[in-house]
Amino acid sequence: MNLRKALQFLALVAVAAGIFLMRPEKLDEITPTETVSEVIDASPGLPPVETAVLPIAGAQPESARPSSSTPGATVMTREIPGDPGGPPLVPAFELQKGELLWEKRINAVLDNPKITDSDKGRLLLEMLPGLPVEGRESTAEHAISQLSDADYRFAQAVITNPATYPPALAVLWADMMGRPEAVSLPTLLQVARNSSHPYAPHARENLDLLLGQDFGTDWPRWETAIREKLAKEPKR
Repeated sequence: MNLRKALQFLALVAVAAGIFLMRPEKLDEITPTETVSEVIDASPGLPPVETAVLPIAGAQPESARPSSSTPGATVMTREIPGDPGGPPLVPAFELQKGELLWEKRINAVLDNPKITDSDKGRLLLEMLPGLPVEGRESTAEHAISQLSDADYRFAQAVITNPATYPPALAVLWADMMGRPEAVSLPTLLQVARNSSHPYAPHARENLDLLLGQDFGTDWPRWETAIREKLAKEPKR
């Protein structure tokens, strides 16, 4: 039994040595343009080779290219991406130059000498929901810059709407808090009463701070407190 195993081992060593010593002149003549599969296919006594393409990230994979119909060993090669004659990875596109359409609409209102400042602010606030989101914040800024305290009712309708675009709502909120209490207190009360409004908790906190009292959800008492405070304020 041991003799048989020893003979098998010697046979394997002989085969390995034969493969290693086979056609050394051919292996020495490998040129940079030759592949491993071409050299092996030219060596007698070795099985034919299948060549498969190893895909590279970003490259278009190709199917395996068999060098012979007879199955044999497989040598993995890599496909080089970046075919100069192929389509570009990112198609070219043109950037729009000049004013965007929504910017033209805003400027058409602001630059119209026949429209009063109050109407400019109103018109800009009315077109706010139909503008692209990237233009709503700046439009809100333009709108409130045109509205006086006497015309704040136009902005009040927008700031008390819980569906107003959040960045634009933040602009209106900051502006409202800088207005006189005759403007800010009634607006805060409307916002606080609407539990679906994202600023409702903040409105309650500001009412508490400005009035020095907290009536919870007793809105009639809030209204009375606001009227009393405003009655004590000198008229401007």
